[in-house]
Amino acid sequence: MAIHNKVKQLYVNAYSGIRSEVWWLSLIMLINRSGAMVFPFMSIYLTHHLHFTEIQAGWILSSYGMGSMVGVLAGGWLADKYGSFIVQFISQILSGIGWLLLSQVTMYEQLIFLVFFQSMISDAFRPANNSSVTAFTDFHNRTKSFSLNRMAMNMGYTVGPAIGGIFATISYTWLFWGDGMSCIISAFFFIFLFRRHFFDKDKKSQENNANQLLKQSNPLKDSLFLCFTGCTILFGTLFFQLLFTLPVYYANIYKINEAHIGTLLAINGFSVFFTEMTFVYLIGNRINHQKLIVVGIVVTGISFYMLNWIIHPAWLILSMVVISIGEIMTMPFIQTYVANRAPQGGLGRYLAFYSFAYSVSLIIAPLIGMWTIKTYGFTILWDGAMVIAVITALLFYILFKIDNAKKMQLKKKKNEEPIH
Repeated sequence: MAIHNKVKQLYVNAYSGIRSEVWWLSLIMLINRSGAMVFPFMSIYLTHHLHFTEIQAGWILSSYGMGSMVGVLAGGWLADKYGSFIVQFISQILSGIGWLLLSQVTMYEQLIFLVFFQSMISDAFRPANNSSVTAFTDFHNRTKSFSLNRMAMNMGYTVGPAIGGIFATISYTWLFWGDGMSCIISAFFFIFLFRRHFFDKDKKSQENNANQLLKQSNPLKDSLFLCFTGCTILFGTLFFQLLFTLPVYYANIYKINEAHIGTLLAINGFSVFFTEMTFVYLIGNRINHQKLIVVGIVVTGISFYMLNWIIHPAWLILSMVVISIGEIMTMPFIQTYVANRAPQGGLGRYLAFYSFAYSVSLIIAPLIGMWTIKTYGFTILWDGAMVIAVITALLFYILFKIDNAKKMQLKKKKNEEPIH
């Protein structure tokens, strides 16, 4: 009973101090991303059902990344101009319609075009949602709030593939319709919860004041942060093999059907959902975040590299657990680094560039992954993933050393200044 109470108190402490609005926004994120049924199966759908080559599938999937890149920037700009709540509502409605349209398109050129716009509309939701979360947080609970929102997103990506795998075994039309309808349902649930914020003049005034502050800070002039963004792109390219090439590996090497692939991918989401918040609470204030990021990237690389060691279904489960550990050690603290580095009033813009980095990764990851499979095979792909992980971890380590040295110099200079 004592252990049960301690565990219960641990979870209470981990989730305390978060405003109710953030909980509702996270619930919307959960519902919205629970509809992410199509994306994990797109590579299989394109190669096994529409019979495109791996290279063609790579270009279609990369068009998703290109759309995401545009959508993230457009979503941030539109949120500043018209309000983050309106952008989220419209994004969800149009995204739902887009998935329904995609179920009817099978031509290569049309798919590239429609997938691009679908991604652009869908990912405009992310910066607007982050902006809304930020509006209901302060310095003390911001990391927790971001982690809760990310946890909801991960749980959505857990539920989505699990349900989507079942739908895909019946019909891919069911898959697209399930995704589309979940977006539309999420939109109306969202407007019911936050309808009073859509045209709140006081909130609008606060957003305008924040926009004036944003003009005073420009991440494009922060050379170290631009290097950090480049490193994040490398990490995203590594991590997103989970979505693009790992399902193809399961299907081609292990001959696993979509339902079982969805179950394997769900292990990642469940692992993150049940452990990330407590990990942040227990470890976040005890171990240097920069060390956790560097080690987490290496662990992520190992999760792919170990696929070359043993061929056994149980090994796939262990590999998925390892990549979940790498994700938990890395992603919440990378976002915290961005939030801490942003100057006063510049958080939204810095977070937009952080999201932009992952959008670029969505372009690069499928092209490199699919090309490597086609040219060299899976063994070289997983070897290459480990090499990228080591290089990325080393670059982050060097970047953090430089950043810390600069901070020490500034602190020393400030201490040496004469007091007037």
